[in-house]
Amino acid sequence: MTKVTIFDLKWVSGIVAWNLIFVIPFYGILWLYTSSRPVVTLQEKARRGDQIEVKIDPKVCPMPELGELSCEFLYVGRYDLGTNGWALRGRSNWSDKMATNTLTNAPNKLGSISVWGIVGTFDNDGRLFVENREVGRVWATDPARW
Repeated sequence: MTKVTIFDLKWVSGIVAWNLIFVIPFYGILWLYTSSRPVVTLQEKARRGDQIEVKIDPKVCPMPELGELSCEFLYVGRYDLGTNGWALRGRSNWSDKMATNTLTNAPNKLGSISVWGIVGTFDNDGRLFVENREVGRVWATDPARW
């Protein structure tokens, strides 16, 4: 049978005290910081003017409702709440030149978008719809690409 000495008890109590003083408060503060931060949805990010990218699914091309939108290239841009304008940079089906197109024809509501005049909606999962048909993806992106 092993005899417990006073040294063993001091060592165990030291570990317990160290955890109470340093480890538990650290993780407690970390939890409070991460749990109190609000989650911003894709639609809210776009609405406040964060940069987004739009990609049309090649499987839906050519779809007459998509007009001059290219399924091969990304469209990068942002929303301006003051003008209700979507400014997106990309290429059309008929040109290899990059161009920026700014239009204000989308409804002024969360989840609405105008991609070069084609009015659609997108959800928080990033699915892009035109006339109730899923046609592509939308996601928030790094502003350095603009």
